[in-house]
Order: sequence, then structure tokens, then C-alpha cells
Amino acid sequence: MNEKASVIIPFYNSKEYLRASIIQLQKQSYSNIELLLLDDGSTDGGEAEIEDLIDNKIVFYYCLPHQGVSAARNKGIEEARGEYISFIDVDDIPKEDYIETLVYDIKSKQCDAVICNFYEFDNDKEEIKSNISDTPWKNQVIHRDEIDNVLIPNMISTDSGYTIRGTAWRMLVSRKFILENHLKFQPGIAMAEDLLFTLQLYHRCNSIYIESDFLYGYRQSIGSTMHRYRPNAFADSLQFQSALKKFLISEKIYRQLQE
Repeated sequence: MNEKASVIIPFYNSKEYLRASIIQLQKQSYSNIELLLLDDGSTDGGEAEIEDLIDNKIVFYYCLPHQGVSAARNKGIEEARGEYISFIDVDDIPKEDYIETLVYDIKSKQCDAVICNFYEFDNDKEEIKSNISDTPWKNQVIHRDEIDNVLIPNMISTDSGYTIRGTAWRMLVSRKFILENHLKFQPGIAMAEDLLFTLQLYHRCNSIYIESDFLYGYRQSIGSTMHRYRPNAFADSLQFQSALKKFLISEKIYRQLQE
């Protein structure tokens, strides 16, 4: 297990988390990683806080015009040189064996992608709050039929009683797979851009391994985008729904998922 893993970290005005995030990721038990920092036009002076950590060997820094997280992640995919790619949000805290475990999983199970379990922690108390990633699969490989008929429908609707969130983080995927399938995040989508990307990715996978261990810590911050007032929320939602429908129709799975 010596293949390089590229960790793509987009951020915007995240000075309070940036340095700690890099140092935490440098503690990963898997040694052959590169950290790609994609600065989406920040204005808070965060770059000065991490100048001593950027070495252009393991830690790379890219200063981009402010275009949103999708454009930043696409730039990360373009610059990545690892066999595997993982997306991490700058304020989250993966466990130290996060990359090592997922690389082992994807190689040993010979899957296209790996999704691990995660927990939420509070911005102040740093305590586990809940497991909101309960699925019917525990350390199992799921194949094409289950991906299209169980996984994807439950990313769109939660009527089954369990939740499968379409997030780019807590996942490892082959860079070659992303490039060969021409997968990109859609710039201009201001809501649920992760869901659109993961739907496209999973739909093209022949097999996915579901790792039950809680390897990724997701920060529930009151100041995060999810909890911030969005004056254009309704228009953003319509834009997302339109893009989602367009994707489902293009993949000829709209009718079976319409209900």
C-alpha cells in the first residue's frame, strides 16, 4: 500500500481552521499523501498563517479567484497526482487512520470507491452528537443493482427511514476513474453541489465498499454555510432541482426514480 493519495481541501476565509487542519492531516498514518489547498479567493489573510507549512512536495497551495467550492475542487482534481483522491472540508477532522483504512479497503475489495461512516461534533464542545449515516450495509460491497436501485434513491429521498447523504467528503475514489468518466463538480450550483457530483460518480461505479468505522468527523458549526441565512435559497433550490432532473433524464433513470 504505497500508492499516493491526494487530499483536496477547498476553503474560503477559513483562517481559524486552516493551520490546525493541515497539521492534523499531516498526522495521517498513511505516509504517501499530498495535501492540495485550494484557496477560493479568501480575503482574511489565512495564507500568511500557513506559509511555513507549504513545501510544494507534500503541501501545495493554489490561490484561485473566488468562484465557489465546485471550481476549487475541480482545480484540485486537475492538479492531483495521486492514484486516489479524497475531498476533505477544512473545518472537519478525519481520524488519523482515515486515508490508510480507505486505501486498504479500495485495494483489498477492488472497488471503484469507498464510503466510510462519520460522526458529527459540536463546534464548542467537540463531542460526538449523533450518527446520521446509518445504512443497511455494514462493511459490505454493493454492486450495480443496489447502487442504482437502493443507494441512489435514498440519496434523493429518505422515505426508507435511513439517510444516505451525498457528500464529497468521507469518500475515496480512484483519480483514473474520475478522469476516465469525465466527472466534475458543476460550477454555478450554489446548493447541494456535492449531491450532484456523488450521484454521477456512484451511478458510474460497478462496486462501492461501505466502511462502517466512524473515520470522519463532521463539524456542525452554527456559522457554516448550512446554517447561514441564504437570501437566494429558493432560487438556488430550483437551480439544483433542474440540474438534478437533467442528470437523471440524461442517464435514463428519471422515470424509475420519479416517484
